[in-house]
Amino acid sequence: MLLIGFSVGASAIWNIADRLIDAQNQITAIGYYGSQIRNNLNVAPIFPIQLIFPQQEQHFSVAELTEKLSGKINIDVSKVPYAHGFMNKLSDNYDKAGYLEQVNKIRHQISTREINIY
Repeated sequence: MLLIGFSVGASAIWNIADRLIDAQNQITAIGYYGSQIRNNLNVAPIFPIQLIFPQQEQHFSVAELTEKLSGKINIDVSKVPYAHGFMNKLSDNYDKAGYLEQVNKIRHQISTREINIY
């Protein structure tokens, strides 16, 4: 199963990432700009989760957060040169190039079976 969350959805996935023991080999997740993750760094995900953060956030240092998350098991963290909400066509921060880039990455991962869909 592939879970994809945006903002609060990414934070919600993060908050259960260490609790779904029965599904640990069946879940992969991608979380975009989950800013509340910074308030719960004790999570140790039992399934692979990609966390994509924007270039900057108004209320915290993205660089500091990504540094704290880097190197942890089951976490692939990256920063993109777009703003919070870049994947949302209704957001003032929507970025068509960034959206297409991420959608193509997800499609590639699915087609090469780097992400399993159940």
